[in-house]
Amino acid sequence: MAVFYLRDEPLNKRTGAEKILAMISFEGNNNDLSVAECLDLIDRYYGKGLAQIRYDIGIDDIKRFLSEGSVVVCPVSGVLLGNPYYTQPGPPYHYILFKGYDDRTGEFITNDPGTSRGRNYRYKYAVALNAVHDWMGSLGTVLQGRKAAIIFRPHK
Repeated sequence: MAVFYLRDEPLNKRTGAEKILAMISFEGNNNDLSVAECLDLIDRYYGKGLAQIRYDIGIDDIKRFLSEGSVVVCPVSGVLLGNPYYTQPGPPYHYILFKGYDDRTGEFITNDPGTSRGRNYRYKYAVALNAVHDWMGSLGTVLQGRKAAIIFRPHK
């Protein structure tokens, strides 16, 4: 999603599903990936240099990356996001794309693939940041992961 967004290429459910299946086939598994494992997959699939990891991020960090024209993809606990459109209680581990913010309302603007109503979905800053957690290898430890993000920078 981040690559298509930065390239300003259209992406729909069918294309997205095909790309996900192609990446799963390329990777050889469909297990949850930590941010480091996800970046490794991105580097091998799309080529190195497209993205980088930042740990221990905060609200201001995400806003700064976005204001620089980057796209921020974070692993989150969907349960903590409280999105009413998720199959409840929400996915325990999930990635969302941050593409903008609105200081007037105190919200991040996201594309959230966890629901059919995820395009331009807004999360309050504190709610979004509270949900950000890297994968630690099992659902029992998902909420113990560091705050992490994969930053996709636009090509100049």
